[in-house]
Amino acid sequence: MPNLKLKIVEQTPDRLVLASSRSLNYKLLDAFGTLLFFSSFVFGIPLFAAFLYAKARSNTGELTTLTCSRPETYVDCKLKREDAQGKIVLGQTLVRVGEVKAQEIQETRKVCDSDGDNCENKTFYTCRIRVSARSTTVPPLSPFLIQDAQNSCLSTSQATVEQIEQLIKGASKTKLRWDQDTRTGNLMAELRDTLLPLLMIGFPPIAVVGLVFGISIARIRSDIWTFDKRRNQFKLDRQYLGRKQILELPLNSINGVATDSSKLWLNQDKASAQTQLELERDSKLEDMTVSNWITPYLTSKFRYLDEGGYTLKQTSDRLTVQTYSEQIEIDHASNSLIYKATQGRDRQVKETKSYSQTEIEAVQVENGAPGAYGASTYEIRLRLIDDKHVTIFTDSYKLEATKKMAESIAQFLNVELKILVK
Repeated sequence: MPNLKLKIVEQTPDRLVLASSRSLNYKLLDAFGTLLFFSSFVFGIPLFAAFLYAKARSNTGELTTLTCSRPETYVDCKLKREDAQGKIVLGQTLVRVGEVKAQEIQETRKVCDSDGDNCENKTFYTCRIRVSARSTTVPPLSPFLIQDAQNSCLSTSQATVEQIEQLIKGASKTKLRWDQDTRTGNLMAELRDTLLPLLMIGFPPIAVVGLVFGISIARIRSDIWTFDKRRNQFKLDRQYLGRKQILELPLNSINGVATDSSKLWLNQDKASAQTQLELERDSKLEDMTVSNWITPYLTSKFRYLDEGGYTLKQTSDRLTVQTYSEQIEIDHASNSLIYKATQGRDRQVKETKSYSQTEIEAVQVENGAPGAYGASTYEIRLRLIDDKHVTIFTDSYKLEATKKMAESIAQFLNVELKILVK
């Protein structure tokens, strides 16, 4: 949720200016930034290192092939080298082979662990097979290399030499072939196939957090609410995402304030249809506080309030207050107060009582029966001239809203208001 702030910018007897801003929730920003920061270490840096390694080592090395055959009374040998893309980088043919030799080369290297702490010298072996022609004027083939890492390759190379010598002597006529393949292949494709499932697992949570973050940014806005009694003007200046919206209405068309969670609504009566302008504020700011700011600046003859479960509608000669299960209608023209007990969503009337306004002496706010889990409840009662008491509203958990409705009823009846809450 974004941070909601509402404050009074200007307040005079004839003018009220409120500033409402909806800014980015910095806790969400911190959480998103932290997620991206750690994700860069958990996913980003290893992925980048793997990418660089795969790019550097992909399609490297070569395939070296040595083939020897005996077409007639002599032996021909061919040496061919292909790079990782299949391009021939070396092709040599030697006719009438006369001599074959093998040589083992040992190389000592220092090998350390991943931390670079423990190091030791290790021996690596490479064998060369050199094939020469009978004629000394013909250059020999390039060496055919047999690499056997940390194990001796001499026995393997000697076996190769013996096979070629058997072919030269005519003891064998089978075509011979040896391959030495150091190609790495396309490591980028292997990396993609390996990491793609991991990315599919890690991407959705980051995407969801990013989406929430983006929506929060899109919802940032600021409002300026101006109530000007002298000009009979209500004005809303709203800015969001670089756009500006201005709304102006006659102040006497704003009927009252309705509360809904952390939002307030300015109600406008248009041919008996209610349109509402949303006024957001900090959830820590009481509904009654903001309602009390605004109500004195409303000039409409029709009054509307919706607070704490009560809904009030008032004209010059008629007042209606209702809750979910109870309702009163006070009509000056008929000098009556009608009480109705209702039920269901369609507010079916199950009980009706009528009183004359002249028999009502006072409106009282008293403690009601304990509510759920022992919570305090409040009720509004009428005290009649014969000292009888009539309950008209029960089971309210909000004292301030109950007081405000009782005050409105007492003022409209022009009788005493008593707060008898213990």
